[in-house]
Amino acid sequence: MYLQAQLEDVEGNALRRLTQFKNLQVTEPLNDSITAKVTVSMTHPAVEEIHPLKRVLTVVYDDFPVFRGRLTRPVYDFDKGTVEINAHDCTLALKHHYHSFGDEPVEFGYPIDGRGLRMLAESTVPLELQADDGMFPSGFLYGVDQTTHQADLGEEGAVWRRVERGTNVWESIQNLSNIVGAPDFWFRPVHPDFPGVNGEPPGGFYAELDVFDRRGDDRTSLVIFEKNFGKKNADNVIWEPDGTSVRNFWVQVYPGGDRSSTDDTRRARVLNGDSINLYGMMMGWESSGQKDKYNTLVEKAKAWIRAYAFPPDYFTVVPSADRINVPQYRRDYDVGDTITARAKNGLVAKEIRGRIIEARLTQMNAQTQTRTELDCVPTVTTSETIVLDQDT
Repeated sequence: MYLQAQLEDVEGNALRRLTQFKNLQVTEPLNDSITAKVTVSMTHPAVEEIHPLKRVLTVVYDDFPVFRGRLTRPVYDFDKGTVEINAHDCTLALKHHYHSFGDEPVEFGYPIDGRGLRMLAESTVPLELQADDGMFPSGFLYGVDQTTHQADLGEEGAVWRRVERGTNVWESIQNLSNIVGAPDFWFRPVHPDFPGVNGEPPGGFYAELDVFDRRGDDRTSLVIFEKNFGKKNADNVIWEPDGTSVRNFWVQVYPGGDRSSTDDTRRARVLNGDSINLYGMMMGWESSGQKDKYNTLVEKAKAWIRAYAFPPDYFTVVPSADRINVPQYRRDYDVGDTITARAKNGLVAKEIRGRIIEARLTQMNAQTQTRTELDCVPTVTTSETIVLDQDT
C-alpha cells in the first residue's frame, strides 16, 4: 500500500499532486491532533504552492483519507535544495481559541459526555455575524456521537463541569478527556472525494468530530502480530516495561491546592499498598486543571494508580509490508483498538496485549511501500486501591 499526497487551496481544490517526495509521514495519536510532513525538492512545481495557512495538505492511504489540514511552518533548506512541508489538522483552530462569555461551557457548564466535548469545541465556531463577514470556519463538522449521555443540568445524577472564561479551548478538551469515564474523540479526516456522514464537506471543512465512550474495539484475537515465529508478520516488536512510570501514591488536587493539612475536599489521595511494599513509595501530585468535585478528584487519582501501580508494558509494533496474513491499518485495526503482539529471541519470549495509542505512517519516497508503526499501552487491569482522607 502507498500514501498519496496533494496540495489544495483552503476550499479543497486540487493544486499539485506530490509525485516525487521524501519522508512523507502521518502521525495520528489517540485523543490528539493529527499531523503530517513531507519533503520535496525546490525544483518540484509544488514549491510554488507552499503558503502557510493558505494551502491544505491531503494524504490518502488505501482509499482512506488519513490526513487533511493546513500548512503551518515550511522549512526551506537551501543547502539541500529541499522544502519540508509541515501540516496540522483542524484542531489548530481549537489551539488558538479561548472560551469567552456567551459560550455555553462558561455560562451554564457542560456534561461529561460527547455533548459536552462538542460544546467545548463549539466555542471556536464563528458567530453568525462573523461568518457572514467571511471569517474562516473552524474546520470541522459534527460526526457520530456514540457516548452515553449524562442527565440534564440540575437533574439527579448529572455530572457537569464549568470552564473558566479565558481557558484555551484545546486545553479544556484535553482536560476533559483525561477524566475517568470521559469520552474519547477523533477529528476524522474528510474530503470531497471521501465524504463523511454529512456528505461532501463544504470548503474550509476538513474533519468530522466523532465522540465515543471508548474509541476502538477489542481485536486481541483478530489482530495478532508475531516476530520470529508463527505468522512472522511483524518486522519488529519493541517491549519496554517502564519502572520510571510507576506511581503507587497519587494526590489529585483542586486548582490552587488544599488550604490546609485538614482540607480534605480539595485533595484526593489514593495509594496501592502492594506496590508500595514491592517498590517503595513512588508518588505523583497533580492539579486537576478545573474545579472538580471531590469524587471526581478521587476517580482521577484512582485512574493513575490503576494504570501505573506496577511497571507498565509499553510496546511498539512494526508490521511487515503489506502481504497475506499482515493486518492492514484502517481496514483491520485502527487507533484505539486493542491488539496482541508476540515475539521471541534467545531466552526472551513475550506476549503482550495493549491498546494502540498512536499510529505513524511513513513512506520514504513515492516508489516505496508505506511503513506502519504502532505505539501501544498495556491493557489496564483492576488493582486494589486505598482512598485516604474520607469515604466516597
